[in-house]
Amino acid sequence: MRMTNLTTSSAAGFSLEAFTDLLERCQWPLFTFLCGIVGDDEQARDLMQDAFCDAWRTVQRGGAPFDGSSEEAGLRRWLFHVAYNRAISALRRRRLIQWLPLEHVTIAFSFEDQLAEHHALRAALASLAPADAACLLLIIVQGFTAAETGQIIGASPQAVAKRLSRAKQRLRDAYLAHNPQPEERSRL
Repeated sequence: MRMTNLTTSSAAGFSLEAFTDLLERCQWPLFTFLCGIVGDDEQARDLMQDAFCDAWRTVQRGGAPFDGSSEEAGLRRWLFHVAYNRAISALRRRRLIQWLPLEHVTIAFSFEDQLAEHHALRAALASLAPADAACLLLIIVQGFTAAETGQIIGASPQAVAKRLSRAKQRLRDAYLAHNPQPEERSRL
């Protein structure tokens, strides 16, 4: 890419500055989403970079949603959709799924309890289908609506709502199977 291409606005008027602002606002949420899907920081960074490269190429072409017709939410959905598709393709190639926890718990647990909690949540997430994990991550962690999540993963809002409900139950069941509660431990 020549330097002159980077310093000029695209034909549709989406400038380098606007793209840079979008990148800065979406970089961390996109990275955490991808980490949750692929379970590997380096691969998540690579996929995020690929998604931003796709976005920049679209900006240069003046294609939707960078043609001036979309608001910030539409641009964000487009980025997450591209990143989701890249993550699913990477998982298909890898045929091995590893998951990271949704969030770090800040409650005062002992180190051993935190480690056990981390492994239990990781094992529970690993047992979910990629689309289930994507719904959980997009709605609960990233704050997308069911309609926006449907646009990202290619499903109807009703299907996303059902998938989310079932994914929560599956995550709960898998978590409890890996980390029985104290009263359940005594019955085992």
